[in-house]
Amino acid sequence: MKQIKLRIVDWWLPDTKEVFKKNFFVKFLREMGYEVVYSDEPEYILYSVFGEEYTKYDCVRIFYSGENTRANFADADYAIDFDFLEYFDRHLRLPLAFWEHKKDAELAQKKHIWASEESAKREKFCAFMVTNPATETSPRGAFFEKLSVYKKVDSGGNWRNNIGGPIGDRYGDYATSKREWLKGYKFNLCFENSSYPGYMTEKLIQAFSAGCIPIYWGDTSLRCGLDSSLQKDTLPPPLNANLKDFYCSNQSTQSIQNPDSKASCPINQVLPQISLNLLEYKINPKAYINAHNFPTWEALVDEIKRIDNDERAYLAMLKEPMFLDNFNAVEFYQKRLEEFFHHIFSQPYEQAFRRGVGVCGARKQIDVFKTQIGNAVVSKAAKLPKWLKKLAKKILKISPRFRKYL
Repeated sequence: MKQIKLRIVDWWLPDTKEVFKKNFFVKFLREMGYEVVYSDEPEYILYSVFGEEYTKYDCVRIFYSGENTRANFADADYAIDFDFLEYFDRHLRLPLAFWEHKKDAELAQKKHIWASEESAKREKFCAFMVTNPATETSPRGAFFEKLSVYKKVDSGGNWRNNIGGPIGDRYGDYATSKREWLKGYKFNLCFENSSYPGYMTEKLIQAFSAGCIPIYWGDTSLRCGLDSSLQKDTLPPPLNANLKDFYCSNQSTQSIQNPDSKASCPINQVLPQISLNLLEYKINPKAYINAHNFPTWEALVDEIKRIDNDERAYLAMLKEPMFLDNFNAVEFYQKRLEEFFHHIFSQPYEQAFRRGVGVCGARKQIDVFKTQIGNAVVSKAAKLPKWLKKLAKKILKISPRFRKYL
């Protein structure tokens, strides 16, 4: 059994031994047969987007993100995220819905078997659960208001809560409490906090797992590879285009007014250019309502009304399987992650590094080193003799923000 000296930093949870033991990656590595130990002098680190603590560790770095962010391979040796990317042996696409939310994924994959009869009896219209409206990057808050004009949409999260209080403990068994609450509704308004090809969190899968019809906005790649006739609408971004604007907006003038920021966000109907061999799965377009299929927000509302008032159409959508081609997401990504980790940890440690140094990389490491020295000087400055302070100024050339302490 190989021992892995590991540390997990810049996570959404604190860096403690207790949290470390409960981490899903640590549990998985131990199930694979590795002896994983929490170390103050790690040979490997797992880090995410919530800080820069990782810069203190000159070891093998593995980046993980469940957010809509890109990996910086100048900092990371390996990366696990949502992106459709092939980069030698350094990258793994791992949608968190099929990894962190296995129970929901397993139920969602079989929802067409059990959901139709049970869901047909539901009387409540639509559920919505978010912590914030993400007004700068998502139209979900605005569309919640727009759909509520037709019928009341129950908000069970912290934002615009209208049911007497939020559902579940966000840092406890949140998935179970959310699933049980959703089981009382025909529809689930499940917009992501931002839109990008491949960025699909647990929201769509949780709606399926509870037997709801999802009303979804976010991952524009879900329309790719379904019908070759649609590929003619795939347009590369102009040479001078801002890629964020291209992927997150549309050339259409049709927009939805956001009540909080007064900003507008049109529906993006552009098909992103993604190699078909990178599309691991195809979610059945007949099983949910994809906002990106509609030219206007009014057209989207009209489709929701149609299905809400047509029992046959509603039941037909419930009976559709989530995936085409009988794809088993849980088994597929578990195998992919096992192979990825085994490749990293089975090779000799010295050969596991991938990030280059070069001139730019070396300069960055020097800057980090100077910052760390500067922080140390700040805490020890009162005890330093004058001659050593002068030497520090002269030799280390510490950033001006630290000089006042010398």
